[in-house]
Amino acid sequence: MFDRIGTQEAGKAVLDALCDDARSILTADPGPEGQEALRRRLLPVLTDRDFLEAYGGPGTAPGSHRLYCDPDLGFTVFIYVGRAGRGESPPHDHGDDWAIYGQSALYTDMRDFEIVSGSRYDDTAIVQETGSYRLNPGDAHLYKVGDIHSIDPVVDCRYVRIAGSPADHFTPVGPIGEEMRAIWGVSFTERPKGGPA
Repeated sequence: MFDRIGTQEAGKAVLDALCDDARSILTADPGPEGQEALRRRLLPVLTDRDFLEAYGGPGTAPGSHRLYCDPDLGFTVFIYVGRAGRGESPPHDHGDDWAIYGQSALYTDMRDFEIVSGSRYDDTAIVQETGSYRLNPGDAHLYKVGDIHSIDPVVDCRYVRIAGSPADHFTPVGPIGEEMRAIWGVSFTERPKGGPA
């Protein structure tokens, strides 16, 4: 017989261990090397059956669910369940934040972009694709501060996102001809108005 209570407790233990380790990693090094260490630490969690059943099982509603927010460092762990009609996000960064995406079930297609003209400071930046790849179960990718990307999760997929803060620092964009204009995170306080691109 399926032990739902036991699975919930086991899944919570996996999440608690991840968050404890994340706190230690980011306290020692909150920069890109610490973020990369956290990406590696996330990998076994992504395919842990108890974790996935506890937080992304068949009864989990589509959309984003916050699992943990650290009261001191602010990093936040979400699980996302792919919903019908979502489609691909526009190119975006996460403001003054970083994010790790890790796939737990099915897949998510990702694209990376770079600025080819205009300025990120005055809402005129034009971006072009520099690469595309698929996150499969057990894969995770770190997006450092300023990395421009889009995300296209399939219906019913599950992915974990760890963000450097509780807020979502990104703003949707729309197409301009065959290119895309990047609209930067409104909370990006470290990017001065009128600064160089």
